[in-house]
Amino acid sequence: MGSGVKEVYMRKLAVLAMMIAIASVMAAPMASANDYHHWWGIHGTYFMTATGGCLHSTLGFDLTNLTPVPGSVVWGASIMAQAIWTFERGGTGTVSGTNYVVDFPPGAPALAGTPALSGPIARQNPISFSFTYELTEDGVITVYPPSPQPAVVGMISKDHKTLTLGNANHIQPNPPSLSSAICNIGRVLIRVEEEDE
Repeated sequence: MGSGVKEVYMRKLAVLAMMIAIASVMAAPMASANDYHHWWGIHGTYFMTATGGCLHSTLGFDLTNLTPVPGSVVWGASIMAQAIWTFERGGTGTVSGTNYVVDFPPGAPALAGTPALSGPIARQNPISFSFTYELTEDGVITVYPPSPQPAVVGMISKDHKTLTLGNANHIQPNPPSLSSAICNIGRVLIRVEEEDE
């Protein structure tokens, strides 16, 4: 092969190598954007703050119109919760934290034979459960806590650092000695730690 032909061949080879390099660099952000739509795009630890309110009824609710069953003791409550949510690879996770409740008058009757928990009161309850979750292509996340608790739905920010989750007018059954509740709760989760690759 002559030196002139060899030089042209080497230039074409260099241009081809450069095109391949540019194409691979451009493909990386595209793969990263695709990660957003899948569980591996959000795995890590998030700190949650939640606020909302609940309507409690000792005998439950009429499911057709969400009114308390006649004869129930009925009261309202405000809530503020703080918890750590950990989203694992594969669409599972755990929650651990505390729910702070203020029961408004008349408040709960004596719960489970404990007069100290009756009437208007400020109280707190631990939060701890495992869950599964699903994501859609447009960034909607649905979290499924253990049955019979309702699923909560929200959105993921494009940088995966913030999640919102909420439930509206969902009946949350509790043991009969406590009550059933219809709660409207909004949750904001902020990423505090990414899972190691």
